[in-house]
Amino acid sequence: MWDDEHVARLVQQHTDHVLHLVAPTAEVQHSEAAGSTTRAWLDDAVLTQVSAPALFAWTWEVAGRQVQGVAGAVPLPLADKTVPHERVRAATVDLRERQLDHARVQAEPILLLHDGDPLLSAALVERIGSGQPLVDVDAAGERHRVWPITDTDDQREIRNRLSAGAAPVVADGHHRVAALDRLAQRGWVDGMVLIVDTATSDLSLTSVHRVVPGLRRATVVTAGAQLVELSEGTEAAWLASPGPDHLRWVLADESTLVGLDMSLQAARATNPAAARCSTPVALDACHLHSHLFDAWRVDERRVDYVHDWQEARRRAGARNGLAVRIAAPQLSRIIDVARDGHLLPPKATSIGPKPRVGMLMLPAPQGGIGGSIG
Repeated sequence: MWDDEHVARLVQQHTDHVLHLVAPTAEVQHSEAAGSTTRAWLDDAVLTQVSAPALFAWTWEVAGRQVQGVAGAVPLPLADKTVPHERVRAATVDLRERQLDHARVQAEPILLLHDGDPLLSAALVERIGSGQPLVDVDAAGERHRVWPITDTDDQREIRNRLSAGAAPVVADGHHRVAALDRLAQRGWVDGMVLIVDTATSDLSLTSVHRVVPGLRRATVVTAGAQLVELSEGTEAAWLASPGPDHLRWVLADESTLVGLDMSLQAARATNPAAARCSTPVALDACHLHSHLFDAWRVDERRVDYVHDWQEARRRAGARNGLAVRIAAPQLSRIIDVARDGHLLPPKATSIGPKPRVGMLMLPAPQGGIGGSIG
């Protein structure tokens, strides 16, 4: 996950960088340029279209973690075929819709979690892995590979295993799910998904940090709140050990690092009119959004979401505010509560490692990568 300055540098470094499609507003040109870029890349064979209908085995290794799954096209709408675990922000859905509509291509898949029998059996993985990958990227300590699955029996086996389990849970791409379902009303046919086998993948779940402009330490001192000075590097351990019926957050900028501890009762008392959080996990994230932000007079539309903690602290200092860090729940719990119908706040989690963007794309309005998963 890159900051804006890094994105701008990457866009300028190479005319064929995929960020020209997924972050066109980083360029001098308007975002409408993404569509002409897509067409030019197809005309110049920068992108190669696959002729035979296929599903795709997709594996990647990042920092010692190995992940595998199956990619393909799924008929829209996606909302009735997947289970979300986070709410979405209307402004971000609007942005993703514009980006997809301008680029006329899905440059990255919706990442889904499948926790039933693995879609890729051991025998199928061994057979596929002995062949030449369609795409093979090995750089900067990461290995990403994609193989087409064209055999109809293999495709049928994958579909049968998928249909035998519960609906997959959205790991990454909630806003794109909503945006694609809107685009279905304007002729878009399929969404590109990558369904990850949790049983055979080494996934991690981390929190996404909030940067709140203008938020100062004095503002968060309310009844029942206890501030604790923290040492650098102790944030995660402190968040992981709240007392019974207590919630914790870390607040920081480049020079400040404090822990905020409150009882559930005190947190709810900051905004008695707010609806109680019903989710059994991530209560710190839920109460931050439902109670504390209102008590602190925070406009959620101005809150920024950053994956790297040090970058979040830097941005907080630059915007005269504070970065807020929450604890990360367990991945298995996220899947369970999502299937029970609970939704966490936007950007409550980050599930990874993620696949490399731009290795496999799906043109609009009709599927160009072939096989339909479901």
